[in-house]
Amino acid sequence: MPGPYSSRTWSNVQGVQFDGKFFALDAYDVYRIALLHGQAYYVGMTTLNWEPGTYPSGPYALYNSKPGAQATELVGADTDFSLSTLSYFDYPAGGNSLYQVTHGVDKPVGIAISLKTP
Repeated sequence: MPGPYSSRTWSNVQGVQFDGKFFALDAYDVYRIALLHGQAYYVGMTTLNWEPGTYPSGPYALYNSKPGAQATELVGADTDFSLSTLSYFDYPAGGNSLYQVTHGVDKPVGIAISLKTP
């Protein structure tokens, strides 16, 4: 599968999700891959600026309130250090986290986002 440069190898991929438009590979940053006629193409990368002392070592989840559209939000987990954190980011823009949740979070191994019932 192609990456951002020709010598890219895909080590440390922690997950693959579909963001409604592209496949999103979780490899510390999020790499967007398109599939066209059975061929994979690198589309872009979302860089997540984690808060100091946190590290993107856990799962992430993509969310959009409009089914069928590209995801607009990403929640990621830090589980490496003594303080577990869930960080919330704009997607696919990335950048700094919009906010964090630390209370009641203890080394998450999965993230699920539930849609509000109308």
